[in-house]
Amino acid sequence: MSIDELLSLLLTKGADHVMLLLIDLIRRREVKAEDAQLLMMFILAAKMDKLGDKIDDVKKSVEQVGERVDEVKKSLEDTRRNVEEVRRAVEEVGKRVDEVKRGIDGLDRRLLSVLEVLKSVNENVADTYQELAKLRAIFMRKTSF
Repeated sequence: MSIDELLSLLLTKGADHVMLLLIDLIRRREVKAEDAQLLMMFILAAKMDKLGDKIDDVKKSVEQVGERVDEVKKSLEDTRRNVEEVRRAVEEVGKRVDEVKRGIDGLDRRLLSVLEVLKSVNENVADTYQELAKLRAIFMRKTSF
C-alpha cells in the first residue's frame, strides 16, 4: 500500500484506523521506514488536532461554568443584600414594638392612677350620700313636729 493511499485513508477513516493498518504493514514489511515515520507524524498531527478540539470544548465548558459561577455569585450577593434589608426591617419593627410597649406601659400606669382617683371619688360620693341621708333624717325629724 502506498503512502498516498494511507494518507487518503487517514483523512477518510481517521487516525486510529490508519494506525492499526500501519502496524500491520510494518510487521509485514510492506511500508518503508521513512514512509512509516512520515505517516506517524501525520497521525500525530491528526491526534493533536483532535486534542486541540477537545481542549477548545473543555475551554468553552470552563467558560460556561465560569459564567454560571458569576451568575450564582451575583445571585448570592443579591440574596445577602435582601437578607440584610430584612434584618434591618426586623430590627426597625422591633424598635417600634418596644416603643408601643413603653406607650402601653405608660397608659397602664395612667389608667391605674385614674382608677385610684375614681375609687376615691366613689368613696367620697358614698360618704357624702351617707351624710346627706343623715341630714335628711335630721331634717325630717325636725320638720315633722
